[in-house]
Amino acid sequence: MKYRTTTYRILSRLRLSLAVTAAAIVCLAAQADVTSLSASSQIDSLLDRGIELTASTAYAAALECNLQALDLMKRTGQTEKLPAVYMHIGNIFSHINDLQTARTYYLRALPLARSRSDDRTSAGLLINMFYISFLQGEPDSAAYYLDRLERLVQSTPQARCGLIFNHGMLHELRGRPDSALACYHRAAYLSKGNGRSRLDEAAAYSAIADLYMNLQLPDSAMKYYQLNEHMAREDGRLDLLLESLHHMAEVYDIKGNREMALNCKEEYLTLSDSILSRDEICKIKNTQSTYELEGNAHTIRSLNITNTLQRNWIMSLIVFIAVVLAFAVAIWLQKRRLSRAYADLYLHNKEELDAEIRYRERIAELEKRLKDAEVKETKEDAVAQEMKDSESERRLLQTKEQRSRLMERIRQEFENSEDYCRTDYSIDALASAVGSNARYVSEAINEEYGMNFRALLNEFRIRRSMQMLSDEEHYGHMTIKAISEKVGYRSHSTFISVFVRQTGLKPSLYQSLSRTHRE
Repeated sequence: MKYRTTTYRILSRLRLSLAVTAAAIVCLAAQADVTSLSASSQIDSLLDRGIELTASTAYAAALECNLQALDLMKRTGQTEKLPAVYMHIGNIFSHINDLQTARTYYLRALPLARSRSDDRTSAGLLINMFYISFLQGEPDSAAYYLDRLERLVQSTPQARCGLIFNHGMLHELRGRPDSALACYHRAAYLSKGNGRSRLDEAAAYSAIADLYMNLQLPDSAMKYYQLNEHMAREDGRLDLLLESLHHMAEVYDIKGNREMALNCKEEYLTLSDSILSRDEICKIKNTQSTYELEGNAHTIRSLNITNTLQRNWIMSLIVFIAVVLAFAVAIWLQKRRLSRAYADLYLHNKEELDAEIRYRERIAELEKRLKDAEVKETKEDAVAQEMKDSESERRLLQTKEQRSRLMERIRQEFENSEDYCRTDYSIDALASAVGSNARYVSEAINEEYGMNFRALLNEFRIRRSMQMLSDEEHYGHMTIKAISEKVGYRSHSTFISVFVRQTGLKPSLYQSLSRTHRE
């Protein structure tokens, strides 16, 4: 089976499971035994606020709340909820697909949770570590965390449903799709009656659909993606809706329904931009990095500069932008001149190629006439010419007439056959094709063309590649690497080097200019 589950799809399952850890934090906040009611209330308030912001996809603000709670815990010595805070920070980074940072926080929280016999938090951490191991393709590590989780969780319907689902993921990771599918269907059935907010059911549907896609069954997969879409719209789950739209667009593409695929993609992109922009991710990473460097949330807030510094910074920024704009204009002008030069160079090469085609046609016509004229020549002229050729070429293996006849056969071989595009084409193969031997062929090429066999071969191959790059109708679907292999080059870099040396342009630029010229 071709393993097809993408990182994006698996990350969506991880996001659905993070609700378990959020619930764990709420329970811990309600059960905590604190020494200072005021500090404890502030911590609880920050944690609750962080959970709300995470649920609403305001991840940067959620991270700020958790870092403030973490700072307050360290200052007051109330570290009972420290594992839960680390876990929730890890969850935020899981939401933005930064699994490495998430894993760091989970590993930091696990020993703390074990030392406090905090089974609920430990279970949430083990679940998340299992999913990260799954994402990173580590079946042994995933099996280790799943085994620890089975020994820890209570035998409740919800726990059994989660374990069955996780076993399905492990089967999928180990290449056992039938077993995985059975587990996912069982988990979906059990999740319908466990009283949760249908997140387990959505995760099971997502896993079933992904597995059907792996098995090349898009119609079956679409059924479950649509179930998740309806569920997401009913429950207001933007992350689930985002995942469902992404997968549905892919299935519609496979089935050839371009209109529906485009509609899903447009809604997906709009929703994706509204949930998590690049600026939001940068803000999260900057907030976390600043906190790690400075050590507490008070330092982060103290980094707000004064009004005077802001004005100076704005002026400096204006100057910098002006310099950048000037530099950009200079680059644009230079690029424009360069584009014109490339266009002229392309036209020059195209004209040479067209001229060569016309030249070949003219040569063929003249050679026909020459053959007719040679029949009428007298035997005396032939004898005299033969004596003259023998005298001038006494050091060569062939006479000029012999070389000319041989070169005619060589030229016809290159023009009428594409054997020279084979990667193993050699001078021996050419000699065999024209009914001669390698020494005679080499001498004829050297004397008549002033080049060796390899240079002549490169010239014909590059000309052929230029024709293919310009022929969008027949070769537009091929990559440049495929074209280089098509004309006989084993090494893509060698092809580019020879093409540039012969034409002055890179193949990709030649192709682009050819397309522009046609338009």
